[in-house]
Amino acid sequence: MSKTKRRMSASHGMPPGTLVHIGSENRQKTEMYLIEFKADHFEEMVLTTPADIDLNDRDHIFWLNVTGITDLDLINAIGKRFNIHHLMLEDIVNTTQRPKLEDYDDSLHVAIKMLTCDNLRRQLSEEQVSLVLVNNWVITFQERPGDVFEPIRNRIRTGRGRVRANDAGYLFYALIDCIVDNYFYAVEMIEEQIDSLNLEVGTEPDIHTLQAINNVKNQVNALKRVTWPLRELSGNMLKNDSELLRDPVIPYLRDLDDHVKQIHDAVFAARDAVSGLFDLYSSAMNNSMNRVMKVLTIMSAIFIPLTFITGFYGMNFEYMPGLHWHYSYEVLIGIMLLVVVAMLAIFKWKKWW
Repeated sequence: MSKTKRRMSASHGMPPGTLVHIGSENRQKTEMYLIEFKADHFEEMVLTTPADIDLNDRDHIFWLNVTGITDLDLINAIGKRFNIHHLMLEDIVNTTQRPKLEDYDDSLHVAIKMLTCDNLRRQLSEEQVSLVLVNNWVITFQERPGDVFEPIRNRIRTGRGRVRANDAGYLFYALIDCIVDNYFYAVEMIEEQIDSLNLEVGTEPDIHTLQAINNVKNQVNALKRVTWPLRELSGNMLKNDSELLRDPVIPYLRDLDDHVKQIHDAVFAARDAVSGLFDLYSSAMNNSMNRVMKVLTIMSAIFIPLTFITGFYGMNFEYMPGLHWHYSYEVLIGIMLLVVVAMLAIFKWKKWW
């Protein structure tokens, strides 16, 4: 087993619902951040234990953000506090989940991949985020600190937008929509790399170009792996009849579904473009090799008659025409030069070079 990643086989043979963290073994400290709000109220705080959570307030909307999911005792305590199903908790600490929606009647669970873009290194990194909607609470579980939710926090803090004017179901949608919208940045970064590689392949491709194409291909495959199940997820959210997602949220879920379809189409277009890059690179390298072979063939064709002449007069016969003539060397060199010029003229006339 890898020292840096705990694999799915770690849960083999255990009863369903047993909490086993699967994923990076980086022991990130589990921390809880709470945002409480309604139309005319906002409060933000750090919680130390699940016992600090007050479940009696039904007038406000609460967003509990949990970073770090390796502390299984704390995750289990949060689950008991909110009466979260044990199978849902098992999925939360398993970071290999495919994006999905699960309806547990009194709660909804969404597992989704959050992407972050490193524009300097031109790399994508992914992290599993689990979102739980229960009553007037939205709970998000992240593997590590840092996320794409800051625009949502700012809208809540400043009272702009619709988040503070709606229920927890809208906040649940808004967080998922924020993750999905960030996929557009990932697609755009990949498209920029593909455009740059198109120019590079058309000019001076080399082994580094091939490595860059392979890198983009891996990123597109990773993006395809996390976006392919999104269509099922967005469709299930749209069809879900849970009371937690009320009618006012439905138009926004349609918009989310439309965004997912756009991303899906863009990813498949990028995949086709990368395949085209491989074909273009192969053609460019073949053309380059053909040019080299063409030059070498022309050089060989020129030297064939010269080799014949020098080989003919290099034979060890005592009596040969012109062998004892005073100007035989100069005449022979002249004939050889004339042959070279004549062959070059013929090649040029034939447009072979």
